[in-house]
Amino acid sequence: MQHIQHRRITTKLYAPMASIQESRQIIGQRLKEARLNSGMSQHDIAKALHCDQTTVSRMERGLISPDCAEIRLLSSVFQLSILYLMGYPTFVVSATSTG
Repeated sequence: MQHIQHRRITTKLYAPMASIQESRQIIGQRLKEARLNSGMSQHDIAKALHCDQTTVSRMERGLISPDCAEIRLLSSVFQLSILYLMGYPTFVVSATSTG
C-alpha cells in the first residue's frame, strides 16, 4: 500500500483586496470569459442555473453576484475552479508521494 505524505501548506491564499463592486466586476468578467470560451450563450447558462437570461447578463455586467450554489454549478459547467470564478489568481498545489 502506498503512503502519501501530506505537507502542511503555510502560504495563505489571498484574493486582491477589492470592494464589493470590484468583486462583482471580476466575477462577471470571468463568467463571461468562461461562457464565451465554452461556446455557450447566456440563454444556455440561464437554463443551467434555472434563472432568466437577463439575470446572467446582470451577473456578467457586475450588477449582481451569483450565489454560492450558482458559483458551484458554474464551476462544474465550465470545469473551472470555484476560486478562479470568484477572482482568486490561478495556482497549483502539489502533493508528494513516497514509496
